[in-house]
Amino acid sequence: MEKETYLDLGCGEQTEDRTAYPQVIADRGDALLLLYSHDQGRVYIKNENKLYAAMYYKAILKSGCWNEYRGENVAAWINAYAEKVDEPKSLFQFAASELSQDAFLCWFAQWAAPYGKTADEVLHKCALLFLGRMFKKHGEALPEVKSIGIIQQFQGMDVLLLVNDHAAVLIEDKMNTGDHSDQLTRYLEAVQKTYPHRKPLPIYYKPAGQSHDRPCDKAGYAPFLREDMIDVLNEGKRAGITNHIFLDYLKWLEEIEAGYQSYRWLPVSAWTPSSWQGFYRLLQRKLQNGNWSYVANMAGGFEGFWWAKSSKHACYFQLEQSRLCIKLAEPDPLRQREARMKTFARLLEQPAVKDLAFEKPGRPQNGKTMTIMVKNDYLQTNEDGTINVEATIHLLKEVEEKVAFF
Repeated sequence: MEKETYLDLGCGEQTEDRTAYPQVIADRGDALLLLYSHDQGRVYIKNENKLYAAMYYKAILKSGCWNEYRGENVAAWINAYAEKVDEPKSLFQFAASELSQDAFLCWFAQWAAPYGKTADEVLHKCALLFLGRMFKKHGEALPEVKSIGIIQQFQGMDVLLLVNDHAAVLIEDKMNTGDHSDQLTRYLEAVQKTYPHRKPLPIYYKPAGQSHDRPCDKAGYAPFLREDMIDVLNEGKRAGITNHIFLDYLKWLEEIEAGYQSYRWLPVSAWTPSSWQGFYRLLQRKLQNGNWSYVANMAGGFEGFWWAKSSKHACYFQLEQSRLCIKLAEPDPLRQREARMKTFARLLEQPAVKDLAFEKPGRPQNGKTMTIMVKNDYLQTNEDGTINVEATIHLLKEVEEKVAFF
C-alpha cells in the first residue's frame, strides 16, 4: 500500500543522496566525533550534551586520543539533541507551554483553508496532510476543504477545528500533564451539544511521552503522538517548506524525540529523565508489559517502570532507575508488617533469588507498597559505560521467569 501523501507537487523524480550525514566516526570515551558533509567535523561532549563548532575533521583527529567508533550510528539523534554552541536555540525551547502548542496547531491548521494554497502551496498541502491524518485516526477520509473555522479555548478545550459544515475536530493538547476531572468526556459532550449536526473527531495530542493511551481511548479520543506529527512535518520539509515557524517546531519535536533516544549513546551515569523514559519505552515493547512514569517521594523522586507477572499476585517488579526492586502491595495497615516479613521469608527460600543477587533493602518500611528485595546491578553496561540493551533485557526476562510470586 502506498503511503498517504498530499505533497506530490509534480516536480519530477527526486534522487536520494546515499551518503547520510552526520556520521559518528570516532570515540574518545567522554566524547564522540561527528562527520558532516564537506569534511567538517564536530566534537560532542557527552556529559555536557554539547556539539562544538565545526572544523576540518582530520585536524580534530590529530588533536586527541581518538579510537574508531564501533557503536550504533546515532549521529542524527545526537545532532538533534545536543546544544550547538554556535547555533541559536529553537523558539519552542523558550515557548514550550501548552498554550504555545495550541498556537502552533491553530497557525498550522489555518493553512489548510483555500486561501492557504495561494499564499504557500506546499505549506497548504502539508496542512491538508495534517488534517487528513487526524481524520484517518477516526476512519474518515478528508473531504475537499472549503472552509475551516478555528476556535481556541472553546469551553476550556484547547483547539476546535470546524471543517466545512460537517466535522468538528477537537484537539486536547498535553505536554507533561495528563487529563483530569473527566475533562475529555466533558469537552466531547460540549461539542456534541453545541454542534449536534457535526461529526466529532476528538484528538489527544501528546508531544511529550506517556506510558499508555488508556484514558484517551476510554473517552473516545484518538492519540496523535509526537511521532505522528514529526512524520507529517518531515513530509512538508522534504517537499520544500522553508517557513521558519514550521521548521522551528519540527526541530523542537526532533530534539524531544532525540532526548528519548539518548539512552542509546550516553553513559548510564549521564542519563537524563528523558533517557530513562526512552529506555523504559523500549522495555515496554520488549517485555510486552509494564508502565512507566515519574514517581515522587521524599527522597526527590525517580523515573520508574513497573510490571507484574500476573494480576493475581500482590508482588510486582519495579525499576527505580538503576535499582531493580521486588515490591509488595498491601493496602491494609494492620497486615503490612506481617505480609512484608512473610513475603521476604518466602522469597529468600528460592535459590533463584540468591543466584540473581537480590538483597534485603537497607531500611525496610511498611506501607501500601513495600520494597521487599533489591538488586543494584541489573543494568548491563559496555566498557564505555553505555547500556548493553540485549544483555539487560535478557537479565530482566530471566528474573521474571525464575523468581516465583505468590
